[in-house]
Amino acid sequence: MLIAIDGYRVSGRETMRQRINAIALGWFVFCSGAWGQLVFGPGPEDSGAQLDTIVAVVDDDVITRSELNTAVATVEQQFQQRGTSPPPQEVLENQILERLILAQLQLRAAERNGVVVDDQTLNSTIEGLAQQNNLTLSELRATLERDGIDFAEFREDIRRELLATRLRQRVVDNRLQISEQEVDNLLNRAPVQAIAQEYHIAQILIAVPEGATSAQLTAARDEANSVVESLRQGANFGSLAAAVSDGRQALEGGDLGWRSLEQLPTLFVDTVPRMQPGEISDPIRSPSGFHIVKVLETSASRAGSAPTTAELDRNQAREALFRRRAEEEWELWLRQLRGEAYVELRL
Repeated sequence: MLIAIDGYRVSGRETMRQRINAIALGWFVFCSGAWGQLVFGPGPEDSGAQLDTIVAVVDDDVITRSELNTAVATVEQQFQQRGTSPPPQEVLENQILERLILAQLQLRAAERNGVVVDDQTLNSTIEGLAQQNNLTLSELRATLERDGIDFAEFREDIRRELLATRLRQRVVDNRLQISEQEVDNLLNRAPVQAIAQEYHIAQILIAVPEGATSAQLTAARDEANSVVESLRQGANFGSLAAAVSDGRQALEGGDLGWRSLEQLPTLFVDTVPRMQPGEISDPIRSPSGFHIVKVLETSASRAGSAPTTAELDRNQAREALFRRRAEEEWELWLRQLRGEAYVELRL
């Protein structure tokens, strides 16, 4: 199965259920119903009225307790479906709230940049999703409803995912250029077969703040080493990632998906190709903190083993370079967006 969202493709290794879960989790902040009556700060536990409290102020917007509770329930259901235990409630709520904050900021950034998704584009995308899964639109709707997903909410989730994709294209992708020299350098370093080799990886990030003190760096390094020791003694990587990782994929067990050599984050390039499936890396230092990587699987892609031409090799190398650069720039842009926003937590 291959899913395309406005020019971006999703690996065929993903199931329809996984794709739906990713969409629902990533944009759940926008799926809530009426806000009802709002209360600033903690409210009475049982006042006889349906009150909703504000758990975060994000610039001129708010995130409510009911939105957070709904998102938490969705994530807990996903943990149950995967057969893994969620992190402690406080940790889980904080992680999900941070996602909701970032999603809200992306929506407002899309509005400021004039990014829109009309109904015709939305309908075409959903029809494409159905076709790529060998379903009619009616069958797709029935599949969603069997899984307890309201079709109208699913449509809006897709619209907002398209908004995020187009925002990324506007602020990052359209500004990137890959030179012919960069392509030459890549092809000189590794044959196209090596570039096509894929690695299914997961990470745990122990973050450090900007301008971290020596004591903060030491504490983070010690925590990362402790995590590595626990993993090598048999701790479950996914459960530990959900509990301690500061990465954006923590609630998915740190899963970063399948990456070719040049789609790997730059700081992983020297480490991951030397690792075997199941192996845990030592902590890898970056400006963000300490990264612990696990190679889940490896697989040479079909493209790497098929006959190729020089032009095809160059195109494949250029695409790999572009995707890695775009992902790194997008992560930096999101960090800047979050850092510049006014956020007040009221949990």
